[in-house]
Amino acid sequence: MNTTPFYELHDRLYDRASAGCASIAEDFRLKRAVENMAPLAEANKTFARLRDMCAKLFTEPEPALLLADCIALAVVQGSFQDVPESHPSTLEYDVREPLKTDLKSENG
Repeated sequence: MNTTPFYELHDRLYDRASAGCASIAEDFRLKRAVENMAPLAEANKTFARLRDMCAKLFTEPEPALLLADCIALAVVQGSFQDVPESHPSTLEYDVREPLKTDLKSENG
């Protein structure tokens, strides 16, 4: 399964979150990313849910909370997908290891 449309949507959601929600209805790149999710949405219920949630962003009067939910679902779904090596914005980082190190150093 080609997951490139998913990662494009994932990146657009993060870009939109950093740019703010005021002009989300005018973001043609995000709209295109949502539209490109159609083949994945047909193959997987979670992708379909993500696409539907993202489509609501364009009509939602206050889209900030919905945007946060979309990002959360994208992060969770992305953690179960194979990370393509060519996807530069995905960092594989295990947060548990630094946390274990910090806890050990605090406890002696």
